[in-house]
Amino acid sequence: MAVKRALWFALVLCLAFMPVFAQESGKDFEFTFFGPRFYSFFPSGADFKLSYSGLDFGLDGNTELVLVAGGGYQEITFPRDPANGNTVLAEQFASFPSPNFQWDLGLVQGLARRPNGANLVELFLFYRGRLDLYNNDLSATVFADMQGLFGTSFLTGASFSTVSRSVHRLRSGLFVEGSAEWAPAFLNAKSDFWRVSGQARAYVPLFDLPNDGKNLLSMYIAAFLGADYADGASVPLYVQRSFGGRYLRGSLGDSIRGYAHSSFDTSFKLASSLELRLLGPALFLPSIVPFLYGFVDAGYLSGYWGTSRDATVSGSLASAGGAIGVDLFDFAQLHFIMGSRLIDDGVYGLQPGMFMRMGIFFHF
Repeated sequence: MAVKRALWFALVLCLAFMPVFAQESGKDFEFTFFGPRFYSFFPSGADFKLSYSGLDFGLDGNTELVLVAGGGYQEITFPRDPANGNTVLAEQFASFPSPNFQWDLGLVQGLARRPNGANLVELFLFYRGRLDLYNNDLSATVFADMQGLFGTSFLTGASFSTVSRSVHRLRSGLFVEGSAEWAPAFLNAKSDFWRVSGQARAYVPLFDLPNDGKNLLSMYIAAFLGADYADGASVPLYVQRSFGGRYLRGSLGDSIRGYAHSSFDTSFKLASSLELRLLGPALFLPSIVPFLYGFVDAGYLSGYWGTSRDATVSGSLASAGGAIGVDLFDFAQLHFIMGSRLIDDGVYGLQPGMFMRMGIFFHF
């Protein structure tokens, strides 16, 4: 516990002094508020990014040394029986609070530039770590990190991006990323895994009607496709419940709207989404923009790690619906979602039917 408290304190100091350090270090340093964290709908933490761009390896692209660090208070939902790893019904999910800290330290190297000077193609290599302090009394028989985790891993990959956003919040372009991650046992007592991940996002503008610099009415299509496979001798909870890559994405249950939160933590996960987004007239300020969108989600799952009974389980998920909301100063997009599950989940007892929920950010 003393080591955990020391790490917690060190990270808090790091986050506290990073803005001052970046401000006093010159133009090669950039400090960015990377995004808020929420517990339910209440702010509970934040992530920050500090980058140094003063290196030049003579390649046709920008070179960055990057530190991303953050922390917050969150709630963990565990959709398994900790005694044997089997799946349980949704009403039997265990939930417990968990303070969390994460950090990524690495190198990003551009290989080609976009017309605006940003990287078109990037290679990246990161050392990443996390500290999860789980507050529960569940058995650690199957999952070594059930009582908490201090874990580190190495991540490498490449990406291609032409994505941009106009002053009217209209997105366009294509983003593709592939990555591989490895957490060796000799560095981690509770984490010994590998995984490969890939994702693609596409935004296609349909029309844009400007009015005195503010958005009047615009529409675009947004599409997402993501895949993840993880395995190893000891696969932590956060790996099983997420899509990997440079920025972690939530579980398959979160990606296919209407299904159980943090569920379908299978070895192989595939998720896809298609949205038609309509942005309305800006309200009072150009940065307050109402929106409507319709969506269709579909996904596939196969094989639960840590259990013999469900090791070969596979299935599909699908949902459709719409939402209304407002984009607030690029801080968050508050929206109310209503839709229908189209397929029986086959595992947690959720049948096809209507659902409603609130959201804080766009799905992708």
